[in-house]
Amino acid sequence: MPIERMPDPADLVPGAREALTALHRAIAGAGLGERLLALTGPAGAATGARTGEERAVVALTAAVTRSGPVPDRVWDQAAKHFDQRELAALLLSIAITAAVHRIDVSAHRQSSAQRPSSAHRQREN
Repeated sequence: MPIERMPDPADLVPGAREALTALHRAIAGAGLGERLLALTGPAGAATGARTGEERAVVALTAAVTRSGPVPDRVWDQAAKHFDQRELAALLLSIAITAAVHRIDVSAHRQSSAQRPSSAHRQREN
């Protein structure tokens, strides 16, 4: 395994951890369940989306993380299941997850999905 290049940037930049936590809370407050939000992560497609909502989230995540615009058919499918507020929360969740994953890869860090959650780390301290 490559050597980790740096600690978590959110821990190094004052206020960044709090800002990310507040953004995650706001996204969670949009009314989407944990399962749907989990599908916006790198392993989302592998979890086996079963419902129409879940398949729409996986398709939207795949389309957003590719270069180029999201195809109309993907937007239309997502809009059948989610209102504007929920779509906005999904887009934010996809973007944040992709950015954190990119930082982890760039810094040779263990994936956030494989690290203990921040709540778990706080309990340990």
